[in-house]
Amino acid sequence: MTTESATAELTSVQLAHFDSFGFVVRRSLFTPAEMEQTSRDYDDVMDEDRGGKPFSGPRRQQVLGICEMRPGLMRLIDDDRIYLPIEQLLGPSPVHLGSDATLFTGSKSWHPDGAPRNEAEFGYIRIKVAFYLDPLGKDTGCLRVLPGSHKKPFHDTLMPQMTQPDGNKTPFGATAEELPAFPVETDPGDVIFFDQNTWHASIGGNIGRKQMTLNYAQDPADDAHREYLRYVDEMCLAHMRASSHTQREQLHSDELINSPRPRIQQMIAKRGWR
Repeated sequence: MTTESATAELTSVQLAHFDSFGFVVRRSLFTPAEMEQTSRDYDDVMDEDRGGKPFSGPRRQQVLGICEMRPGLMRLIDDDRIYLPIEQLLGPSPVHLGSDATLFTGSKSWHPDGAPRNEAEFGYIRIKVAFYLDPLGKDTGCLRVLPGSHKKPFHDTLMPQMTQPDGNKTPFGATAEELPAFPVETDPGDVIFFDQNTWHASIGGNIGRKQMTLNYAQDPADDAHREYLRYVDEMCLAHMRASSHTQREQLHSDELINSPRPRIQQMIAKRGWR
C-alpha cells in the first residue's frame, strides 16, 4: 500500500465517528489546485446544461451524472481518497450509484436522502460523498446534520414531525435554525461522507451555492437489494427529467458504462447498465 493510499483511509476514530453519528468530514482532502480544476469542470457542465444562460433561480439546477461528463471529474469516482474510505465503510465490492451537481437557491428542508420502503432496504447502507465548491458556514448555507439520525429508533421518531403539512418549516414547533443540529462548515477541498439515512438540511445561503456529490452502496447481497437499486435508478431518472435543463434518454453515459478503469468496471458490473 502506498503512503498516499494509507493517508486516504479513515482512522479507527473516524470510522467510529461515522458509525455513531452518521457522518465524517475529511479536511483538505483535495488540494486548492485540484479544487480549482474541479470547479472549472463543474461550471462548464452546469453552463452547458443551461445552454449558456446565466443562473439566477428561482428553481435550483441539478445535473445527474456530472462526474461522467468530464475526464477530470470521472477520476473522482475511483480516486483513492474517495474509494478507499468507501470500501472501509461499505465493505468490499461497493457499487456506484451515480453523481450529481446542484446549484442551490436557498434553504433545503430537513430530509434523509435514502428512500427505503421496508426494514431490509433501510439496513442496506448507501453513502453520499459531498463536495462544496464554496466556503460555507452555519450562516451561509452549510450542510447541517442531526447526529445519530441514521439509526433507528431516532430516525423514525423524526419522521412524523419532519413531514408536517406546513412545508417542513417548523418541525417540533421550532424554526429550522433552532433544531439542535450540527453545522458542517467546510472549505473547498473538504469532503463529507454521510449515511443517506442521516437527516440533514441547509439553512440560508446565497443563490448559486455549488455542491457536487458521489453516491455508493454496499455490494447487493440478494435480489431484494438489486430490486432496490433498480428502484433508485428509476427515481433518479424521473428526478433528472424534472430538474435538468438538458434531457437524456439514459441515466448514465456510455463513457461511464464502458470505462476501462478497473474499479469503475467492478462497481458498475452488478448494476446491469451494460
